[in-house]
Amino acid sequence: MVRAACWPCALLWLTAVLPFALPANVVTAQEFRVYTRVLQAPPGQTTVDARTPLARSTTLFHAGKAYDYLDSSGEITIFEPAHERFLMLSPSRLQRTVVPFSEIETRLHQASARADQFLKEVRSGDRTEGQDLAALIETQLRPKLTESLSADGKLLRLESPALRYEATLARSGDAAVVAAYARYVDWTAKLNFVLHPKSNPPAARLVLNAALVRHQAFPMTVRLEVLQGPQAVREAIHQFEWKLGGADRKQIQQWEKLVTDKSLKSVEFEEFRRGK
Repeated sequence: MVRAACWPCALLWLTAVLPFALPANVVTAQEFRVYTRVLQAPPGQTTVDARTPLARSTTLFHAGKAYDYLDSSGEITIFEPAHERFLMLSPSRLQRTVVPFSEIETRLHQASARADQFLKEVRSGDRTEGQDLAALIETQLRPKLTESLSADGKLLRLESPALRYEATLARSGDAAVVAAYARYVDWTAKLNFVLHPKSNPPAARLVLNAALVRHQAFPMTVRLEVLQGPQAVREAIHQFEWKLGGADRKQIQQWEKLVTDKSLKSVEFEEFRRGK
């Protein structure tokens, strides 16, 4: 039985890997690397000292794929848009799995149905608790975010009474690169939601990604504040390089070998997810 993620208990998460800066003469081969840190701060706190590191990852983009390495677990996720799927590898657990885009969409549909049922119960009075959480879930499910851009075009805001996104921007001269990158970010946000039951539903994040495509820009940082329900403040900071080094290419070759390595057992996605 497919186990859908639980919307009522979901906390918003900065799931996507985002670049630090974008040069004017971007390489059209779309070969680059991104190092990302995700930090958490108490509500209302913005100083560096108040933020706690949550995650670090390195993502390598090469030959139409994206290879994401998570420091904390040593797991590798390979984005293969040409085959409409992700490959997930866990060398420590000797497991790998394939996650088709179609399965992700099915699980999102199931989660959406559960969220609507929760909202129905709150509105009918069957639940005496959860009004603030219901407002947050409504925003996550069908986001209505007000967009604003600073006069200098460097700060993008999307906000509602339930949540607020702030992204510092670096403009791009290559719309194709922006669109291709946004597709990766979209699908990564969707995957993270079905992979981690307490991560954020992706709809609001997809709205931000669409705004970045319209403005033909990449974010240098992304800050997310949850204002209703379980409050949280999280920020992603990125270091970006538009060239892969020899060590990067060697790493990609090693990860590709793991895809067919007989020491790793191929398992269903649900078994892989439960082991995390």
